[in-house]
Amino acid sequence: MGVIQRQGIKQALVTYIAIAIGAVNLLYIQPKYLTEDQLGIIRFVNSAAALALPLVLFGSASLIIRFFPNFKNEKNGHNGWLGFNLGLVGVGFLVFLLLVYLFRDAIYSFYSDKPDLYLDYLPYAIPFVFFMAILNILGRHSSNFHRIVVPPIFSSILLKISVPILIILYSFGYLDFEDIFDGTAIIYVIAVISTLLYLRYLGQLFLKINFKSYTKKIRKEMLSYGSYGFFGSMSAILATQIDIFMLGSLDSLKNVAAYTIGYFISDVIDVPRRALEGISNPILSDAFKNDDQEKIARLYSKTALTQLTIGLLLFIGIWASIDDLFSIIPNGGKYLDGKYVVLILGIGTLVDQATGINSFVIGYSRFFRFHFWLIVAMGAVNIGSNLFFIPIFFGAGAAIATMLSKIVYNFSKTLFVWKKMKMHPFSSKYIVLIIIALIAYLAGTCVPTLSHNMFTVILGLGLRSALISLIFVSGIYYFKVSEEVNDLIDKGLGMIGISWQK
Repeated sequence: MGVIQRQGIKQALVTYIAIAIGAVNLLYIQPKYLTEDQLGIIRFVNSAAALALPLVLFGSASLIIRFFPNFKNEKNGHNGWLGFNLGLVGVGFLVFLLLVYLFRDAIYSFYSDKPDLYLDYLPYAIPFVFFMAILNILGRHSSNFHRIVVPPIFSSILLKISVPILIILYSFGYLDFEDIFDGTAIIYVIAVISTLLYLRYLGQLFLKINFKSYTKKIRKEMLSYGSYGFFGSMSAILATQIDIFMLGSLDSLKNVAAYTIGYFISDVIDVPRRALEGISNPILSDAFKNDDQEKIARLYSKTALTQLTIGLLLFIGIWASIDDLFSIIPNGGKYLDGKYVVLILGIGTLVDQATGINSFVIGYSRFFRFHFWLIVAMGAVNIGSNLFFIPIFFGAGAAIATMLSKIVYNFSKTLFVWKKMKMHPFSSKYIVLIIIALIAYLAGTCVPTLSHNMFTVILGLGLRSALISLIFVSGIYYFKVSEEVNDLIDKGLGMIGISWQK
């Protein structure tokens, strides 16, 4: 866990910097300077691009880490493995363009009775998804060398800094609203070029494909695995990320805006899972290649407990102060429907964290086909749930559909891994962890909201967060819930000259 812990901490730090910048953008700048419809269309276009991402990736996202050990050879440029996967992205993008062209009339007809913003800005999803796909592959390839910190600086932080600057320039009349989308596309280009230069700096930018190394046997394995990965990732998007797109298509951009605020706040809870998965994947892939079952089981349980520990702290901290958070958002009263989106999506995220890296345990095993069919089923469940709940509960309905899909999806995966591979991530420490979290949350709710003055609200929020963190971290450390978290606390205390040993 040493490598995972170090890289996970670094990536989490970068991610939280990005989230802090994003928070200023989404919770202050956008509500202050944009209308609800404008905020909603920005999120809707990005959601549309995210939905098309698996198609454009064309299976490369599942291949680039899983089969890297087969092509790893720095002397010959890893046999052009990066170039091969970028080529798949090119093919996927051409297929995507063809589908857009064939269904252009149907798309226009569907959105023609909605506000002009839809048809004016939805075409920007085309360049956005292309750059997203390139950055996705470059980032995953970097993780093959346990380098997961720098790529997100270009793909995430750069965008989160630049977009609010564009919005501010628009608010002062220096740009048109359309210029925000044009500027975003330019920023994507800069991010791609910067990531390529970083790989070159690492000495890992090899694009020339050595076709001789792609034997008939390995091509057959890649075709089978990649096909399931491709359709599986398509279904995974439908199972977990179709909420905003369906909400915007079935309802209004105003509800998309409120949902976006709630979704962003709840997404903070998911950072530990993404950080740990990013560095765990290559290690897990190597463990499966070497058939190291003990290492797989250890990785499965430790990552689950660690990410749930951090996720729970974030969840109780956010929910205890949810009213304060919405009170300091400019025009926050317009977005109050996002409050319960935070709660509902947060619960779904905790379930995802508690069940660990089960997707990858199945995906890298000989049972990867089961994962494909499960994702297909969950995609169908999520679409059906959204169609049912959105007309009734609007944004909260989309959140309920996503939460239910995550719960059923993760329960099914965990049960399958337990039955087929005789391993699961659970232990009695989960019970201790939940009790500590409940005590910390109840203590935090005793700190009142001082007033609705910005300074005093922030002061109360800070005091509440400090109390919850103190009780939670102390309890986790004393009862040794997570070895990794305790090590992290010891190192942090050691840096300031404190030794706190039980």
